[in-house]
Parts: sequence; structure tokens; C-alpha cells
Amino acid sequence: MSESVSELAKYVHQGHIDQNEHEQELTIDNYVTYSPVLCLDPQTSITVAANTMLNSNISGAPVVNSSGKLLGFLSEKDCLKHAYDEKYNQVPSGVTKDYMTKQVVVCRTNSPLFEAVDLFLKLPFHVYPVIDEEGKVVGVLQRSNILKAICDLKTH
Repeated sequence: MSESVSELAKYVHQGHIDQNEHEQELTIDNYVTYSPVLCLDPQTSITVAANTMLNSNISGAPVVNSSGKLLGFLSEKDCLKHAYDEKYNQVPSGVTKDYMTKQVVVCRTNSPLFEAVDLFLKLPFHVYPVIDEEGKVVGVLQRSNILKAICDLKTH
């Protein structure tokens, strides 16, 4: 656990925040963006997917099957690889599944807030898909949402 997470955990455990009283607040659920969540189809053209993300002002999107189960994640970085390959290496345009990250780090509904903080501090990602017990995408958790959560805790 990183030092910053430990310091915040000490703040909670020292009685500044009553953990039992605020247990629900200490999960990610209050900070997840649930609806509408932009999800991409694996067969969508990578160019269309990149433009959709740009027009929606998001840095990444879950790629799901027709049942809503997570297959991968497409980031701006993944799209940049495609744009570069197409422009400078004359690689023909592919589909989302060709460029998405297949091994995706996820958050699950009801995950403790401090686990999410730890993920954001240890890994370079800006956003994580949030899945339910069936593996279906129910939302996304952005680093800015977690920053808001921590700031909210410190003001209470």
C-alpha cells in the first residue's frame, strides 16, 4: 500500500471519519459514472471508434459483446498506434478488437474506495471499467472521480 493511501487510512482509523457510519461512502459506488457509459463493439472500425471517443471527450472506452460483457478496453494510446500506423506505415484500417487491450484491469461494484486509490497510484491508467458479478460493464471509474472522493472525505 502506498504511503498516501496509508496516511488516509490512518485518518479514517483515528476517528476523523466513522468508518461504520460512512461505510457506504467508502466504496467506489458513489463515484462511478454509470450512465450513459460509452461502450464499443469489437467490430467497429478503429477510425470510427477513435472519432467517437474524441467527440465524446473520453480517454478510453470498454469494448463489450452483445450481452454487455467486457472483452477489452480501447484507449487513446491504442488509437494513436492505429493513427500512426495508418498514416506513416500504410497499414490498412482495422477494427476495434485489433487494437484494444485484452488484459484489462477492472474494478468491481462495491469495491472499497482505498483499493481504487491504490490502483490509480500504482498503475498508469486514467480510467477503469466497472463490472458486476456477471462480468457486465455497469460503469467506468475515472481518476478524477477518485480525487473528488478523497477531497470529499477530507472535508467531512
